[in-house]
Amino acid sequence: MGTLSGTRSRIQPDSEGSEVTEEHNDTTTVKVSMRDIYQEVQRQGKLLEKIANSLPDAESKIEDHENRIRKLEMRMWQAIGGFGFLAAIVSPLIAVMTR
Repeated sequence: MGTLSGTRSRIQPDSEGSEVTEEHNDTTTVKVSMRDIYQEVQRQGKLLEKIANSLPDAESKIEDHENRIRKLEMRMWQAIGGFGFLAAIVSPLIAVMTR
């Protein structure tokens, strides 16, 4: 016999040589009441609310992101302008120095 829903059968010979089946019930049950479920849902809700309150607002986060992008764009254009200015000055200097 095999295992079926937590019940194990073991076949052993008895004193007369006949096979005798012993049943062992190894099932462990857990009972969860509606009250337990309700309390856990309430606990999870409080935990979620605490996490949500610790996160920054979406609007302030978006505005901060936009400000950082604007600053990055300004720095990028400043760098491009600086490199363009250097290229405009250096190339005539090189031309003068190589004569």
